Amino acid sequence: MPIRKRVAEVGDDVGEYLLALRRHWGPIVSGAVLGIASYVYGVEKNRAIPPNVYLLILVGAAIIAGFLAWRDEYKGRNDAEQLCDNLMRAARDDPRANLDALRRSVLFLSNEMNQFAQERNDTRPTISLLHLNTQTLHQRAEVEKGVAAHRHETLRLYYERFGARVSIARDDLAALTLTDARLDELYTAPAFNEEISEIAECLRLLAEQIPTHGADTPDVTLTGTFPGILFLCARGHVCEIRTGPIILESAVIGTLTDNGRTMREVSQHYAIEFPVVGDLGDGEKALAIPTLFCGEGYSRSNWPEKESGSTGMAEFFRMAAYIRRVKIGEPDTNTCTDAEINDFAERIRQELTFKFDITFWNSDHTQQWKRSELLVHEPTTGTAFVRHAGTPERLVGSVGARS
Repeated sequence: MPIRKRVAEVGDDVGEYLLALRRHWGPIVSGAVLGIASYVYGVEKNRAIPPNVYLLILVGAAIIAGFLAWRDEYKGRNDAEQLCDNLMRAARDDPRANLDALRRSVLFLSNEMNQFAQERNDTRPTISLLHLNTQTLHQRAEVEKGVAAHRHETLRLYYERFGARVSIARDDLAALTLTDARLDELYTAPAFNEEISEIAECLRLLAEQIPTHGADTPDVTLTGTFPGILFLCARGHVCEIRTGPIILESAVIGTLTDNGRTMREVSQHYAIEFPVVGDLGDGEKALAIPTLFCGEGYSRSNWPEKESGSTGMAEFFRMAAYIRRVKIGEPDTNTCTDAEINDFAERIRQELTFKFDITFWNSDHTQQWKRSELLVHEPTTGTAFVRHAGTPERLVGSVGARS
C-alpha cells in the first residue's frame, strides 16, 4: 500500500478517534468533576482551584473519555457479531424452517469477511519493484520478514473472528445440500487475503441459492460473464422484464484548440440496454444481448451502427477505464516518487462497478418488483460479471397497477 495513502488513512482514523474522545471528554470536564472541585476549593477551602488540580482533572477526563470511546466501538462491533450469531443459531436449530435467517446470517458473514480482507490488504507491506534491484539482501530479507509476519497475523485474526462461524455456516449450508469444493479446500487455512475474499464469495454464492421463506416471491437475475453470454434467469413466473440501462455518464477527457480558442473535449454518454423480455416461467432463461447507445436525445445512436453485443460492451468498458485514467492523471515518471507511481498503478487496477436495476411483474401483473444489481469489470483480466446485491424489492403501489 502506498505510504501516502496509508498516512492519509491513519490521519482519518486519528481524526475520528479525537471526535469520539471529544464527545465524552467535554461532559466529564464541564460536569460533576469540575463542580465538585469548585465546591471543595471555593466553599470549603475558600480559595481558587490550583493549576495542578486543573491539569489532573483534564488528564483524568481524557483517560476516562478514551475508555468510553473504545467501549462504544467495542459494543457496536460486538452487537453486530452477536446479531449474526443469533441469526445463525436460529437457522442452525432447523435450517429448512429458518431459511431466511440462514440466508441473512451467511450474507452478513460474507460482507464482514470482505471488509476484513480489504482492511488487511490495505495494511499489507508493499515491495517497490523499482527498488528491487538496488536493495541489499538484508533489506529484501527485512521486507519479506514483514510480509510473512503480516500474513501470520492475518491468519490469526481470521481464526479468532471467523473460524468457528465459517465452519458453522458451512455445516448449515451442507444440511441444505449446498456445498462448494473450493470452500471446503480453503476455509480451514486461507493463506492470503485473496483466499479470504474467495471464501466470502463462495459463502455469498451459496447463500444466494437458499430459497427465500416466501416461495411465491418472484425474482430475476442477470447471470453470465463478459466475454461470454449473458442470461436472464427467473424464479417464479414473471413478465415484462426490463434490464438496465447501465449508464456511463459523459466526462471531460481533455482540451481542443481551434483558431486560438481552447475548448473542453467531452466523452460520449454511453448506455448499455437490453431488450424487454415479455415472459419467463419458473427456472427458465432468456438470452440477454446488450446494445450500446451513444449520445442523448436526437444525437443518440448505436455504436457502431451495425454492431452490438460483445463489441459494444468492450467499448463501454474501454471508455470507462479511459475516463478513470484521465481523472486520476498520468504520473510523470521523472518527477513522481515510487509511492505515487505505485498508487497510480493500484488505482487503475481496481475494479469498475456500474449499478443498474431489473424490474419485472408477477404472472398476473398485479405486483411490480425491482432487483438492484452491480456490473463489475476487472481491468487486469478484461472480464466482467454481475454481482448480485440483496433481494427483490416490491415497488410501492404496484397492486392492481399497469405499466
